[in-house]
Amino acid sequence: MQESHVSEIADDNEKGVPAASLRLSGEFSEWLFATGFWRGVNAKCGTMFDQYEEDEATATMAQLIAASLGDKARELGSFGEGTVEFIRGWTAAGAPLKASVSKHGLLAELIQLQELLTGAAERGHRVRFSL
Repeated sequence: MQESHVSEIADDNEKGVPAASLRLSGEFSEWLFATGFWRGVNAKCGTMFDQYEEDEATATMAQLIAASLGDKARELGSFGEGTVEFIRGWTAAGAPLKASVSKHGLLAELIQLQELLTGAAERGHRVRFSL
């Protein structure tokens, strides 16, 4: 599973050096895709955030994504304690490839990402996603 990177980019920064950045675990990144999170964001924002791609979001889009992460956190909070299992892909024979991750770990990364996006939106900065 491939890690993702999210970076806040200040528009007045000519070299595009991130104002803040976050590395997301491969498990968290896969979970967001497997649960349809990015599909929902794409529908709301008219974007094409896709796995293994790089894209940017405006401050307004960053705020919408942060709000969607809040919804995801509330949904995840309703699950029992322990681990969350999801299908991350399929074998050539059609058998599911499953992954299990700690609910606590997912929530921690979700909150970190939400905070980065909210801060960037408040400052009017763009956000670069390398998913």
